[in-house]
Amino acid sequence: MTRKIIPYNPKLKIIELDGYSHNFEEVVLKDEEKEKTLNSFGLTVIRFDDNEVMNDIHNVLRTIEGYIGEFEKTHPYPSQEGKLLN
Repeated sequence: MTRKIIPYNPKLKIIELDGYSHNFEEVVLKDEEKEKTLNSFGLTVIRFDDNEVMNDIHNVLRTIEGYIGEFEKTHPYPSQEGKLLN
């Protein structure tokens, strides 16, 4: 079965948590392909492994906040997309 990835908003950031299965090369290769596809739509993938989330949540949150801060510097807020014109 082939899955298609169709983005809703090309400015989204995707946060992925990698568990034990990511110790297997086939899973890593599959994720690399998935990430390339997402990147081709203009999406950014931020990855953390389970160990980071469970043992260093403060750094994980700091990293996510950094991405949000950089995003807000380069994109107007509030977004004017979808605004009706008179």
